[in-house]
Parts: sequence; structure tokens; C-alpha cells
Amino acid sequence: MNIITDRTVLYSNLDDTAKTDLIKAGVGTAATIAGALVVKGKAPLSEIEMKCGKKPKLGKKKKQAWQDCVNKSAVPVAPVATQPSVYQTPPPPAAENKNKTLIYVGVIVIVLAIAGVVIWKMKSKKGGVK
Repeated sequence: MNIITDRTVLYSNLDDTAKTDLIKAGVGTAATIAGALVVKGKAPLSEIEMKCGKKPKLGKKKKQAWQDCVNKSAVPVAPVATQPSVYQTPPPPAAENKNKTLIYVGVIVIVLAIAGVVIWKMKSKKGGVK
């Protein structure tokens, strides 16, 4: 059989079961990452958030009402003077970077899985250039 074309001819040695196994593995990985992102713990509410709720992001009236609630419920606390210790322990590493990294890895895995499925679909089309 002679193939006459001006395009590169690509061949795949994978059979259909191997391809479906790869797709299942990709979907399983994406589901695991998505599950980990959903399960992550939320920070507990502060005292002000428990009394007045979260600060609204929109609406001047809502923001003003929230600020009034904060001002009414705020109890003045005298600052405690502490002397810095010579042997201070460094602050723990920010958990924010860890969460962002997990999100970035999840997005990259999902994008790669989608790209793989698209490429697989393009290559698996029967027929050729006519």
C-alpha cells in the first residue's frame, strides 16, 4: 500500500483497550485532584465574622452597615508589650503557596488530559486525505 500525501503520517501501536485504560487513568487522576481541592479545610471564622458576618464585597450600604456592626461590637483591647526573644522560631511556611501549587498542578493535569483526548480523537479518525 502506497500512501501519497504531503503531510506526516503518524501511526499508533496502541489498541482500543490500552487507549481506554489511559483515558480512565487520566480521568481518575483529575478526579483525585479535584477531590483533594474540595476537601481542603476552611479557616475558622473570626470573632467579628461570627457577630457581623463576612465583609461584603459589593454595595456601599452593605459595607457601611457591616462597618457599623464592627465598630459597635469592637471591644478595645490594650496592646500587650512583649520583648522580642533572642531565640525566636521562624514563622511556619505559608500554606497559601501550597494551596496555589495544588491548584496549578490540578489545572495543568486537566488541560493535559483534555489535550490528550483531543489529539487521540484527531488521530483515531478513519480515512485520510482525499
